[in-house]
Order: sequence, then structure tokens, then C-alpha cells
Amino acid sequence: MPEGKIDVEKNTPFGDDAENYDRMRPRYCPELFSAVWDYSGMTAGERVLEIGPGTGQATEFFLQKGCRVTAVEKDVRLANYCREKFSEFPGFRVVNLPFESYEAEEAGFSLVYSATAFHWVPEETGYPKVHSLLKEGGTLALFWNSPFPAREDDPLHSEIQRAYRKYRPGEPPRKPKTDRYCSLALLERYGFSDGLSQCFFQTRRFDAENYIALLNTYSDHCAMPVEARIRLEEEIRTAIEETGSMLTVCDMMELYLAKKR
Repeated sequence: MPEGKIDVEKNTPFGDDAENYDRMRPRYCPELFSAVWDYSGMTAGERVLEIGPGTGQATEFFLQKGCRVTAVEKDVRLANYCREKFSEFPGFRVVNLPFESYEAEEAGFSLVYSATAFHWVPEETGYPKVHSLLKEGGTLALFWNSPFPAREDDPLHSEIQRAYRKYRPGEPPRKPKTDRYCSLALLERYGFSDGLSQCFFQTRRFDAENYIALLNTYSDHCAMPVEARIRLEEEIRTAIEETGSMLTVCDMMELYLAKKR
């Protein structure tokens, strides 16, 4: 399919408003990228593959390091957004395909990484494919961001949870949980060695409008019936505004690193 032509079946909720997604989704902390770089032992000019870049929250670090980055993105709107965003980097290339359909012109990447995206790829397909694309001794880096409230007993958090129970009954509140998407045992099972996992933390603060904008970057929120989603957003907005305070969100960034045997 020519680059730029829209394949509706490949589109995701994240591409509906790429600019808002890019503005509101968190960046990953410098310490996480330093951990990836130091573990990989890479130098400038090496070939890197990114799976599911979205709008490029984890892309620029590797471009700034001088890597030649190929990004595989299934949503053509996000692919085009990234292509334009990083057009100044001659070593950047976007392939508009699901990762499951991607075939490298030349295997032997020094690093394959994915930021809060690899859970969309079926395990039995994704890990063997990554293994085949890496050069011997190459690095796999998988990381996810899991947001959670600063304080469970905070009155504002309690009011927001009340609204969720009203419009999304039966859904448990989000809590940070390690090994939610990956584990060292899983990496070893698929032929990776020297596994390492680390967690990093940061906080963000939101007023009502920006928190609603953030919620609209999450697929489960966008998938709600429109009327229920609008009412939920209204109650969350009211809760934040009536307290006269900012909402604090904590991010737990979980990183998994491993080598191709």
C-alpha cells in the first residue's frame, strides 16, 4: 500500500487526534533511556527498530544518539505524524504496517524496542519475530508506563472513582502492578538471556481540561458509549474544579531488557 493511503482496518483510537495524543501522553524519564543505552552498548550509526511509536514519545532519544531508526506503526495517521515530526533526521524511516506483517529488508538490528505498545502484539508472534530481527547479542527493550493516583485516600481521587463506578460499574480501579505485560521468565522462554528489569517513577499534575484531554488518549475511555463518556467527563471535570486543586498522577515506568542469545 502506498505510504499515506489510509487503510481503515489499521487505524486505532490513538490516531483520531494525534496532536492531542502527542501533547498529553507522558514522555519517559532520561534515566530509563540511559539504562537502555548503557545495557545495549551501542554507538552512533547502529540500526534500531521501534515497534508502535505512536507519535514518537520514545523515538527522539535514539535519533539524537545518531541511530538509524525504523519505526513500524500500523495507524497511517500516526505514521504520517511521526514522519513529519522527525523529518529533520535523515536516518529515520516509518513503515505503515502492523508489526506482525513487517518484513525487514535487512535483519540484524542492534536494538528492538517498544514503548507501551508491545502488549498489542500477540505474544507467540511478537517475541519470536523480535528474536529473528535482532543480530546476535542485540538488545530487546520493552517498557510500559502505568499511571496511578498519588494517594488512594485523596478526596479528589475518591470522587473520581465514584464517577467511574457510576458509568463503568464493575471495573476495578487502576493500580500499579509489576510484570503486568512482561517478565524475565517470559523473555527467557523465547530465547533471550541476561534479563534485567527496572522501575522508574515520575509525577504529573493536571487541571480539569488537561486531565480530560489525557483520558481521551486511552483506548478504553474512547471505546465507551459516547453519552456515558461525556457524562463521566463532566463529573470528573466538576470534581476537579470544585476542589480547586490540581490532580496529581504518578507514573510507574517498567523496563525489561534482554539479549539475543
